[in-house]
Amino acid sequence: MKNKKRIKNNANELYNICYQKEKLILIKEIFFITEGINEIIENENCMDIIQLILNQQDFIFCDVQDWYIEREDNELFNIICKDSLKEVTLIMNNIIIDFYFDSLHIVIKNNTVCLPIEFDFYFNS
Repeated sequence: MKNKKRIKNNANELYNICYQKEKLILIKEIFFITEGINEIIENENCMDIIQLILNQQDFIFCDVQDWYIEREDNELFNIICKDSLKEVTLIMNNIIIDFYFDSLHIVIKNNTVCLPIEFDFYFNS
């Protein structure tokens, strides 16, 4: 009997629908989130993930941060931050998170948290 590979659910595939620059929403007094991130927070109840990442900002010293949240097993996730050169700047393993999706990729630049699809709207236009 062959083991079937589990199909992974990627939040970015579902929320890959942002077409224009929209208003930014202030959180935690100095950070902004985009409408795409706000939709994920509201619909998927994942503010804890965003808070965890924002709490690491005092330890990250790069202009652009790519954050990858990947399910390891059940409610255990690994969170990895990479800089613009794709060098790993931070790893958090076996973090317990109640999140439906198996993976999520977000980007932070200039205290603004966005989805990769939104990045060009805010930073390259």
